[in-house]
Amino acid sequence: MIRPRHVPRWLHALFMRIKEPRSTRLAFFCIYLILVLGGSSAFTGPPTSIDDTLGSALTLLWGAFFIVGGILGASSVLRGSWWVERVGLLSSGTAFAMYAVVITFLQIQQAGPYLMQLCIIAVALTTLTLRWTQIRRYAYDPEG
Repeated sequence: MIRPRHVPRWLHALFMRIKEPRSTRLAFFCIYLILVLGGSSAFTGPPTSIDDTLGSALTLLWGAFFIVGGILGASSVLRGSWWVERVGLLSSGTAFAMYAVVITFLQIQQAGPYLMQLCIIAVALTTLTLRWTQIRRYAYDPEG
């Protein structure tokens, strides 16, 4: 791949170290970083509706699932250590499933405006499932 003139050599070299398909791996790397950020917020300022429903201990566990999933995913997606990424996907999926259960409970109990949150959770779970289907066969990227 030819380096564009406006891209520094070090950045291009770093980009080239990412295994193909680079755009997919970079997108998932960003997703995993966002999960770490979101999980961290469960420790610093958890949503009141979640904390009231789950309690403090489970809310912290919920955040920990996001953090662990994000860290494992981000640390493995660019290099192709799929067995580590699968553990991260499982952890993140568990966190999203916990979130879905709480939001479903709130929707039923309070008949509140939670449908949009459920739709976003469904998109997130579908995205994680899609990634799982891409990497489920091997421990490492067979092309790497």
